[in-house]
Amino acid sequence: MQTNVERTALALIALCTSASTGIARPQSFNVDIGDASAMGVPSSNYGAAAGQAGEWNGVPVLQAVTSLSDLNGDPTNVVFRNGSNFAVTWNHAGTVGDDEALLDDLGDPGSSGLYRFDGLLPGGYELWTYAWAPDSAAGLSSVIVTGATEPAATVGGAWSGALAEGITHSVHHLNVTSGTVFIDVVPAAGSSFASVNGFQLVYSGQVASLCLGSGNAPCPCANQAPAGMPGGCVHGAGSWVTLAHVGTTLVSADDLVLYAAGGPPHAQAILLQGASLVQWSFKDGLLCTGNPTRRIEVLQLDFLGGASSSVSIVAEGGVLPGDRRYYQLWYIDAQSLCGNGMNTSNALQVDWL
Repeated sequence: MQTNVERTALALIALCTSASTGIARPQSFNVDIGDASAMGVPSSNYGAAAGQAGEWNGVPVLQAVTSLSDLNGDPTNVVFRNGSNFAVTWNHAGTVGDDEALLDDLGDPGSSGLYRFDGLLPGGYELWTYAWAPDSAAGLSSVIVTGATEPAATVGGAWSGALAEGITHSVHHLNVTSGTVFIDVVPAAGSSFASVNGFQLVYSGQVASLCLGSGNAPCPCANQAPAGMPGGCVHGAGSWVTLAHVGTTLVSADDLVLYAAGGPPHAQAILLQGASLVQWSFKDGLLCTGNPTRRIEVLQLDFLGGASSSVSIVAEGGVLPGDRRYYQLWYIDAQSLCGNGMNTSNALQVDWL
């Protein structure tokens, strides 16, 4: 049974927003399913809801397998497998331009349609699934993404004049290890059909969470967090700090933001980078960032015990493509359980591209 503190910590870590720079990203793709001769394919300037401009791969509704091009229009080894069984084209009066090209032609998967991407690099991804029925506000789709942080999402409803999560699309976050993403789209409860207009798959790089202070972790004074919790050892306020990320690990994009949740309110903290991984007992927590180290930023936690980096981690950390670096938050713990006055978060391993 989760405590309120545990539920709060997990909810804060699940919060994730898309960071867009307009820079073409490897292993990121835009896919438009439908009748290109009737509605066309969105232009490469169209970022849609993910804010990801670039080449759109036009996939005919009944074409089972398509080799994809990246955002620059260059061929890749990634293959998209289409689960659509029926074609639908409906010129909705409210959609225009690129919105119309994406939304007004689609594939109907029938009672169940399995869509998939194969051949992907390992790492974190954001998946935007467009599942809107232009011909009926009552047509609702349920989008299930295997291994995603978020549960099944229901998509559909009346056009509001713009792309909107829950109406035109869903957003899921997942970590890919096998090279494949599975998306199952089925009619939602009370709906007689489902719709799939297209997908945006946004690569966020390879980031692993390490050095957890939960379960059987060697926390200094038996101040382990409950098994399965994602952060460091327990601090004096009764929770633990989890370090997470949004954005990508692309040096050229320079859009990686590290954020902490679950800390003591208003505590001071330091975000550190290490070039090697260690695991030593340190103060009330575990030290995981090994030499040589750099101080990335001094942070002030807010009244909820959270904070986000605001500087360029690429510049402050002096990183280059191919570098592996480790990041951790050290913070002041005025109510220290072990009497040492300081604690740490989990660590993040970032493989820079």
